Amino acid sequence: MSDLLPAMTDSAAEPQLAPNVEKGAEEKTRCPKCHSVKRERYHRVRSREISGTTRDGRRYTRVTWRRTKCRSCGQCRVDVEYR
Repeated sequence: MSDLLPAMTDSAAEPQLAPNVEKGAEEKTRCPKCHSVKRERYHRVRSREISGTTRDGRRYTRVTWRRTKCRSCGQCRVDVEYR
């Protein structure tokens, strides 16, 4: 039962980041169709102040959606970042 609860941090004011998000570094996302990391520039970037918990129990306070297109196969996708 305890593994279903979110992990607590030492500082309640600073939420934990999702495991795929690092401060100051942009994650390389992959195309769901061909698994390439090559992509077009982001466009229609939207951010919202939304609090919540990811599936693995990490807390976040901001969600960013970025639209892009794979350079290898042309598949459109939306990259989502939780901070």
